[in-house]
Amino acid sequence: MKIDLEYFRFIAVSAFSPILAYFTPTKGFFIALVVMFAFNVIAGMRADGVSIVRCNNFSMRKFKNSLAELLLYIVLLYAVYIAISQCGDLKGALMAMKSLTYVLLYVYLCNGLKNYVKAYPQNIGLRIIYHVVRLEFTRIMPSYWKPIIERCKEEMENKKGGQRMKQVFIPILDNGHGIDTAGKRSPVWDDGTQLFEWEFNRDIVKRVSSMLEAEGIQYRILVPETKDVSLSARCKRANAIYSETSGKCFLISVHANAGGGTGWEAYTSVGQTKADLIATELYKEAEKEFAPDGWKIRKDTSDGDPDKESQFYILKHTKCPAVLVENFFMDTRKDCAFIQSEDGRNRVSKVIFETIKSVCYGRVI
Repeated sequence: MKIDLEYFRFIAVSAFSPILAYFTPTKGFFIALVVMFAFNVIAGMRADGVSIVRCNNFSMRKFKNSLAELLLYIVLLYAVYIAISQCGDLKGALMAMKSLTYVLLYVYLCNGLKNYVKAYPQNIGLRIIYHVVRLEFTRIMPSYWKPIIERCKEEMENKKGGQRMKQVFIPILDNGHGIDTAGKRSPVWDDGTQLFEWEFNRDIVKRVSSMLEAEGIQYRILVPETKDVSLSARCKRANAIYSETSGKCFLISVHANAGGGTGWEAYTSVGQTKADLIATELYKEAEKEFAPDGWKIRKDTSDGDPDKESQFYILKHTKCPAVLVENFFMDTRKDCAFIQSEDGRNRVSKVIFETIKSVCYGRVI
């Protein structure tokens, strides 16, 4: 039997032409939505510390959920478009789809920019763009959508406010050592660079505090000064906060390590305390963030948990649970290059931030 290809072509064209004709007027909306979806996914990957090139730490589950969300939006958009157009109002159908698409583009764009702010907390330009875009995008939407957008914003703010009310603990960020502390610096490397621990510690605390502000979490910085503050004075400050908060606080002391080793580790005081639970959460986040790249996570599991124990003054003389974090070795070239880099500092900050968030909302202690 001879197959008439022209006959099948005629059937295919007849069948799909109405469908293509139906979707042609809305092609631009569809493309815009997909482009903004891609922007949002990439921004989310950066906020999660995922390498765009190597895709380390990439979460297929998150991607599938995002894709399912996009498909749901597309189905809803076209359902509205088809329903209205079938009633004979093609112009109204296009207007409805345009308005709904603007709303979804607004959501994707704002969420993406918010994730970029989280990924690059030091970048003031991104913060400005985020707020300007929110303002300008609402201006181009139909006026009757604005009360709805404002209502949704208010509901989200109330939700965030509820989360803040549920904050159980206040984190104290200790950026140990000062500009005048003897030693506490890397060698001068071949390229002329050198890491000063006082600057590193303060930069990490600044990045973490920016993330906490974005999340709406209250916090305290133990040493706002750049000069060195003695250990006894730092403990006195921490204990004063402990009294002010009726014991509802904990301390994270940020440091860079030294001694010629490599990797990441954390210390608590000797014995089993609530600090061990916080340290275990830190180790969990550090494993997730650094281990896939081959970084060594330095542990002591002899007492059943991963953290190391020490009689460090800041751990021994504070009333609140306290953990000292040693973020890689500044006197090892590979480690130092990592914590000198923007990517390294963002990832160190993320580990501390994610841990603090879990502790603050009562999920750890």
